[in-house]
Amino acid sequence: MTWMIYQFLAHTIDVKRNSLIEKLVTNGVLSPDERETIRKLNAKVKANSLLMMLGEKSAAEFDSFLATLS
Repeated sequence: MTWMIYQFLAHTIDVKRNSLIEKLVTNGVLSPDERETIRKLNAKVKANSLLMMLGEKSAAEFDSFLATLS
């Protein structure tokens, strides 16, 4: 089930626009350093990298990520 959710998010998250990443930094989900790491990546791997970073976050930070998506 976790893999299916991961795949869904990896294919639906739009990280091409910086607004999502900026909102996540503003909400304290990502650090400025993590933002820069994502910005430097190829467009094809940005969503996967973001999800890998989120996998290391606390439950509260992940909840904030979900709230930011909505």
